[in-house]
Amino acid sequence: MDSLHYDVIVVGGGHAGCEAAHAAASMGLKTALIALTVHGIALMPCNPAIGGPGKGHVVREIDALGGLMAKVTDLTTIHVKKVNTGKGPAVQTLRAQVQRDRYSLTMREFLEKNPYLKLIQGEVEELLLDGEGKIKGVKTKYGSTLFAPAIVLATGTFLNGVIRIGELSYPAGRHGEFPARGLSESLRKIGLKLGRLNTCTPPRLDRRTVDFSKMEEQKSDEEPLCFSFEGTPRTYQGCSVFITRTTRKTCEIIKSSFHRSPLLYVFANSFPVRECPSLEDKVYRFPDKENHLIFLEPEGKDTNEVYAQGIFTSLPEEVQWQIVHSIPGLEKAHIIRPGYGIEYDFVLPTQLKASLECKNVPGLFLAGQINGTSGYEEAAGQGIIAGINAARYVQGKPPIVLGRNESYIG
Repeated sequence: MDSLHYDVIVVGGGHAGCEAAHAAASMGLKTALIALTVHGIALMPCNPAIGGPGKGHVVREIDALGGLMAKVTDLTTIHVKKVNTGKGPAVQTLRAQVQRDRYSLTMREFLEKNPYLKLIQGEVEELLLDGEGKIKGVKTKYGSTLFAPAIVLATGTFLNGVIRIGELSYPAGRHGEFPARGLSESLRKIGLKLGRLNTCTPPRLDRRTVDFSKMEEQKSDEEPLCFSFEGTPRTYQGCSVFITRTTRKTCEIIKSSFHRSPLLYVFANSFPVRECPSLEDKVYRFPDKENHLIFLEPEGKDTNEVYAQGIFTSLPEEVQWQIVHSIPGLEKAHIIRPGYGIEYDFVLPTQLKASLECKNVPGLFLAGQINGTSGYEEAAGQGIIAGINAARYVQGKPPIVLGRNESYIG
């Protein structure tokens, strides 16, 4: 069947996968984007924000390369600030709060408008190689076989994902979503070495139970701003970010619960990612510091849910309630969703070329957290490079490689 044959197949519908699939399809190649659920396209499981120091530059570079992140951000922004304004213009950039659910829907709208791109809901369990060791296709859990000479894996935290909250643990790629359990073994079978990483998310709170009068308000900038070179600068009102800090009591609660943190770096069997260290890791590493910054970020205009940036944790739910109530302004806060930790497999990135193609498996490209990176922007940056180079591989053209001396993506 012709519907099973593509030029490029992208596995994973997160920020890396969306940019990879859009890039390949925009170059005129027949592309399939396979996601565990099409309702999770470009989901924002962590903070509802794009940009920040270093990250904002990556978003602008993605935009310059024809990517989608900046455009979708501009269409869903509710609060934006220019950061690093105390430093030179070269390091100044933007950070935007977006409507989390609207971001996902808007990204999907862009993808569905591309005539060369098809969305497929499914779980890839096996990679297929030809007689020369080149990639030739994938098999899904549902029994389908799809063929393509180039494949981009952008699986995020789903490879053998396990959620950990205190003593509780269960398989998941994200909270409420199944993990991808067969693909890791397939990667090992074709000769790739895998490791194990972990990261955490914070609890989400009900804004109606927060006392914002005890916090510092951070309003959106009065200057009209936008991310995309094609965007229209705007100002925003009514969705401020608020800043508070942990206390001595917070740190005492955490110190007395160290033994209940499954992902505290001295206990875990996996390594924490570079960004988003857990609050218990901060307290453990800096025992004399009591006032850690907490940012309350709105999840959208039409929801009371706020994101407690800085309370990243894998501690038990009852301990999370104690931590939250020890913080100024959060004494009566209601937790809508507790934070959690997640462990997942990744591929050691030394097995990749600078083009993001596997050194020993021609036609197989990796992007995002499967490479050990973290953050929406970094994932999207790798995704667009992997998508471009997968397309160029099929076209018989040399890859595009951005150097460290010429780009933040590089």
